Amino acid sequence: QHRDELSKFIGDEIARTLLEQKNLERRYEILIEQRAAMKGMVNKNKYKEVQEEIQDVSRALKESTNNLVRSLKDNPNISGNLIKVQRDRTEMNDG
Repeated sequence: QHRDELSKFIGDEIARTLLEQKNLERRYEILIEQRAAMKGMVNKNKYKEVQEEIQDVSRALKESTNNLVRSLKDNPNISGNLIKVQRDRTEMNDG
């Protein structure tokens, strides 16, 4: 039972990481669109703010990806993890 609880905890951790990553990806996409819309604008300060936020989100996304990879590597039950990842991604895309 302890092993099942540990697997559930790890699965939940992976699911949280995936959700965080999905949210970061959405935010990144929105920021890229905002930046593209500002290309010819006179207000360079706002453009710089968006550019800095893009860099912040990019770093957070990279960190999130590294956390996900680490979680999967630390768990030898890769096939179970991959099934869980696929199921969570499907649920996130549907929701």
